[in-house]
Amino acid sequence: MSYEPFKYLITCVAVERDESGRIVAERHTEPQTAYLTSTLMDIVHTFEQELERLNKEARDGEGPEGNGLPGGPVPDRKEAGDLQEARRGHSRRVEPQGVSGGEAS
Repeated sequence: MSYEPFKYLITCVAVERDESGRIVAERHTEPQTAYLTSTLMDIVHTFEQELERLNKEARDGEGPEGNGLPGGPVPDRKEAGDLQEARRGHSRRVEPQGVSGGEAS
């Protein structure tokens, strides 16, 4: 018996940050199916382009207030958005995990 990839189910997720860099919402798209890795990469590329467009519109004051992506805040993320424990490690983080106010031990 051997295994091979059949399809990929992908849900693109974006986080919304406040002015201090804290995650305040998590937005997601509807799940999409890709049967080829090239299609998977197209989905990711299109999602990133849409985020760039939404961010540009927000900077220019052209975009609607609030969420421009389908979906909505994930309930547990919204509820825990202000808690240090709710943050997940990411290379674009404003401050290191476990360190508040930029003070390192």
